[in-house]
Amino acid sequence: MKKISGFNAGVLSLLMVFLLTVGAYSQEKEAAAEEEQEDSAIGLSVGLTYYSAYLWRGTYMYDGEGAFYPSLSWEIFSTGLTLGVAAEFAADYFFEGKGRDAYGFDYHSFDAGLDYEYTFNELVTLGLGLWYWYYFNSEKAMDADASMLTAYVSLGFECLLSPFISFTYDYYVDKDYCTTGENKKDFYVQAGIGHEFEVTPEVAISLGLAAGYFHYKSESAFGISDIDASAGLCFTKGVLSLEGTFHYVAVPMKDFYEGSDIHRWYASFGAAVSF
Repeated sequence: MKKISGFNAGVLSLLMVFLLTVGAYSQEKEAAAEEEQEDSAIGLSVGLTYYSAYLWRGTYMYDGEGAFYPSLSWEIFSTGLTLGVAAEFAADYFFEGKGRDAYGFDYHSFDAGLDYEYTFNELVTLGLGLWYWYYFNSEKAMDADASMLTAYVSLGFECLLSPFISFTYDYYVDKDYCTTGENKKDFYVQAGIGHEFEVTPEVAISLGLAAGYFHYKSESAFGISDIDASAGLCFTKGVLSLEGTFHYVAVPMKDFYEGSDIHRWYASFGAAVSF
């Protein structure tokens, strides 16, 4: 075997150090650029999600048909406070051209709300929110306004399986919409677990399991309204995010499945751009 002279070994060593230094500098520069891009973001996000079936606390909103959910949100100067607007439209309204005869047309909505999130010691995340759901077709169709105000508080824990719990309080603006003609101040409690697996820096797989108890006194329905098992895939590149999620939902209580199917499935597909 031919021996490498001291001079050649020195040159090779210098070359290796140079290449390693350049590689490390390039990675550091790329990381700094990404961090600078994040710091320069204004917190604006625009998205559109399609649901193959639209369920609200386990109940079909559009008779089992699909729905579109456009949204716009702005995290105000990285304060944890986010202003959001969104809407919900039955897919039949666009695909079938049925107009007012589309499933769920009476429950097309425009939503606006404010969310706040704060994490304590990177262990516990507190969430607060207030939203108004304006069902702008409901009053003409049902002689009662189905619009509602919801307020929620949630706690998420940064530990194994990321458990969370949330409490949501509902208030209908028109008591005539309620079965008894009186606003009974409904509430919904949900608890669950989840985990996200990073496949690559751009791709992540998420798994989740949650169950909800709905005290739906306005409609005289009580109990576990939904048990939701989900699996999702998310791709993020720069400002663009693409996400698809599959859900299996069990509706175990008779008050909520009402002679319909207990086992329900749906998928969602969404895209969002963040600045």
